Amino acid sequence: MICGIVYYRGYSESLDLANRKDIINTCLEKLSSFKPDTNASPLCVDIHDHSAAVMGSHGFVKLADNKWIYFAGYSSDFGSWRDLVLAIDQDRNLYACNGHICPTLHLYWPKSHTVSNPLTLSDFLMSRVESHVCYPDSPGTAKWTQVNYLLNGPTSR
Repeated sequence: MICGIVYYRGYSESLDLANRKDIINTCLEKLSSFKPDTNASPLCVDIHDHSAAVMGSHGFVKLADNKWIYFAGYSSDFGSWRDLVLAIDQDRNLYACNGHICPTLHLYWPKSHTVSNPLTLSDFLMSRVESHVCYPDSPGTAKWTQVNYLLNGPTSR
């Protein structure tokens, strides 16, 4: 399968830091400027007992208590980027994870966790995202990690 070949190549090749900074900065510009309004349509979230599928690789999700989270993902399936998802909440907190997102964001919780419907911000941040490999130089893990330092530039940590 061609997708599998591209997928493998995405994990086996290292992306230079300058290119990573450009991609992260481009994503941060999009995330930082987002504000939901009457024209913005939230993504559909299909919630199951201990998992949820967010229908899209970028967009915003309406959460409980008038909160929201906006995310953008990059998939290694396209060969140019290691799996990475960046997300920003209504309070402008930035999160990252090295989860795989193509074409849908899949969230998973331990069986001991009861998932709310609609999701809460806490539910979202407690979730794990499918991940094949975690990289030590990436800004997150398969679990969401707060990375507000990236708002000052990807190498400011």
